[in-house]
Order: sequence, then C-alpha cells, then structure tokens
Amino acid sequence: MQDGSNRRSRAIGLVLFAIYCLAYTGFVATAAFGTFQSGVADGGLARPAFEGVNLAVVYGMALILGAFALAVLYAFLARGGDE
Repeated sequence: MQDGSNRRSRAIGLVLFAIYCLAYTGFVATAAFGTFQSGVADGGLARPAFEGVNLAVVYGMALILGAFALAVLYAFLARGGDE
C-alpha cells in the first residue's frame, strides 16, 4: 500500500512542480523579451502594475506566495488516507 501512496505523492508533486515552472517561465520570458525597448526599461516587468509598484515586484511576490500555496496544497493532497 505504501508504494501506491508514494507513486501518488510523486505524481502530485510533479504536476504542482510543472505548474510552478510554467509560472516562472512566464516571469523569465517577460523579463527577457518584454522589459527593455531600445535599451531602456520601458515595458514588461518595468511597467507599473499596482499603486506605482512595478510588475517585477508584484509578479515576484506572486511567485513566492504561489510556491507557498502549492506546498500547502501538496501537503494536503499527498497526505492521502494513511491516518
């Protein structure tokens, strides 16, 4: 029974890891391809997003909070019926 639960936990972990990787890839792609226009920080992560704070800070905090939320979700889902 333990082996099945380990497989399930691994599968859940991989799916959540893939979700985080997609979010992080969006952050990196925005930084790499959208921030500088003609050598000047003008778009992408440099533009204001909320109350004068630029998108880099907002997106970065969302990544941190998202990672925490995914960790809590993993702990809840991987717990299974072992109790």
